[in-house]
Amino acid sequence: MLDYYNQHQIIPVNQLLPFTNFDLFRYQREKLYENLGIQLSLLENKNILEIGPGTGDNARILSRENPASLHLVDGNNKSLEALHEKVDNGLLSKSNTKIFSTSAQEFSLPNEILDAGGGL
Repeated sequence: MLDYYNQHQIIPVNQLLPFTNFDLFRYQREKLYENLGIQLSLLENKNILEIGPGTGDNARILSRENPASLHLVDGNNKSLEALHEKVDNGLLSKSNTKIFSTSAQEFSLPNEILDAGGGL
């Protein structure tokens, strides 16, 4: 599938943000985590891994909790462009966001111990 997405320059999960209401999206995500029993505030100073972050909109929610690091793994070229754009525009932190250009199958965990996974 990844080859198909790259060939056709498709991001399979696209929230169409910021063209929609990001506050509404944030509220929906916060409620989703709450319903799953995950307290976002507990992510502060934790190392987080998100596989397939797409456009990075969920990563924006996670980054608001001031994690120690936010590892974003995606092999889709268009997704990588969107992620780097969010970092360049200050929507994701340059200091703690690490973007990995690889598929989930080929990704090796960094030496850091990860505390949480995102990407719901």
